[in-house]
Amino acid sequence: MKFQDLVNLYEEGRYEDCLSELEVFLVLNPQDIPTLILKATVLKELDFQNSEEDSKELLLEDFQEVITIYKSILEIEPNNEAALFGLLETTRFFYKDLDYDEYASYIDRLSIHEDELENVCRFKADLNYLHEKFNESIGNINELLSIYEVLYAHDRISKCALLTESLLFKAMILRENLDQHQQALAEFKKYKHDILSNNVLLYLDIGQLAMDYHDYDMIGWAGTKAVLYGNEDPELDAEIFKFYEQVIDQLNGGLENKQCIYFAIMVQRNFREELGLDLSDPLIEAKRYIDLNPDWFVPYHFAGTYILEGGNYEEALPYLVKAVELGGFSVTIYRYILTYYEVHKQLPVVLNWPEDGPIDYFNSGCEFSEFENSIGSPILDMALLNYRLQFFERAYLAFKAYFHENKFEANYFINHQLMSMCCNNYALALSSKRKYDEVIEICKEGLTYSRFWELYNTMQMPILKKMNLKMH
Repeated sequence: MKFQDLVNLYEEGRYEDCLSELEVFLVLNPQDIPTLILKATVLKELDFQNSEEDSKELLLEDFQEVITIYKSILEIEPNNEAALFGLLETTRFFYKDLDYDEYASYIDRLSIHEDELENVCRFKADLNYLHEKFNESIGNINELLSIYEVLYAHDRISKCALLTESLLFKAMILRENLDQHQQALAEFKKYKHDILSNNVLLYLDIGQLAMDYHDYDMIGWAGTKAVLYGNEDPELDAEIFKFYEQVIDQLNGGLENKQCIYFAIMVQRNFREELGLDLSDPLIEAKRYIDLNPDWFVPYHFAGTYILEGGNYEEALPYLVKAVELGGFSVTIYRYILTYYEVHKQLPVVLNWPEDGPIDYFNSGCEFSEFENSIGSPILDMALLNYRLQFFERAYLAFKAYFHENKFEANYFINHQLMSMCCNNYALALSSKRKYDEVIEICKEGLTYSRFWELYNTMQMPILKKMNLKMH
């Protein structure tokens, strides 16, 4: 059997068969490094497989044969990259039980391989932390954070996920081991743009930390994130309510911080009944915040939204007009167009479009599309199409800025599939404008993010139309 046949067995998940053949292969080639590496890899997979079947946690002893193989390779070739990485990765969670100097030397040897800089920092951070060298571990994490900023500059999702993982590790050390809680808050504040998590309790924990140091912007930011990722879990909702009560106490005491007000409005919007708020007059809180901040669009937006949902378009319109005038969200524009049409039976002119996140413009565009379909007519079709094009073009540009320019805060709901869907909706609007070359390019771009099947259909139509035009 050839070595590639052994690799094929491994890739097919036939670990027992692969191990049997490896034993035979190594009888004739006892020091063949690729084969030894493969054997160690197969043994690890079997260890993990057995652990899952037995529902037991793996211990260092479970990996002894794997460790022995890696060390035997390093006796043959002291700086072998695969063996060094395999040994350090296998023992990573057990460094506390291993000799510090020995494993520090393995990491130093791995560092001569330029492509392993990220892993070297990870291993150093873990080794120093587990041997209670906390300041050294913090230094390693700082280096790792800098590496991620550069290495994943054009891969927003990976960058944010890795930054978040290391940030949480760093904050945990600062708080639990170094008693530097305010510095931990400063780290969360520094990296809040790129924190990628849907963990409601994490955000409430950050908010509570911010509460301890009277950082009201961070209190409001963390609370709003918790509401964003709330998933109708009663236990999580209860925690959000507890935090909300603390913030409301501050607001009732005279605090006028807009981030905290926005958080309060979001909770009141989503949990009116649970909070026992006056359901007969949903404008009570909105009007209060309008009085406090007459030049801020947010309370006008929500006041208009509450009235609109009650079906009173004429009363809602002035609030939405004011919200749009002062800035607005992308959804404010949609609700303004809808309300204006219901009142005047004609479409308004929107002169100022707000800057808003990609998922916000995408969702607003989808809502607008439904409205467009409900009132479409030969007289309105072109104006409606132009609005739809605006929504999806802005969503498309915002997605690009999100993924490639680090613009807009990290959002757990944003993914490559959503970008492809946005490209498809944008391309359909362009197709209606007969901009066929642009349609084809947008569809091709969308397919580089995700193989969203509708993009193929959308791209086929302009290709056929272009061919037909050439024939005639």
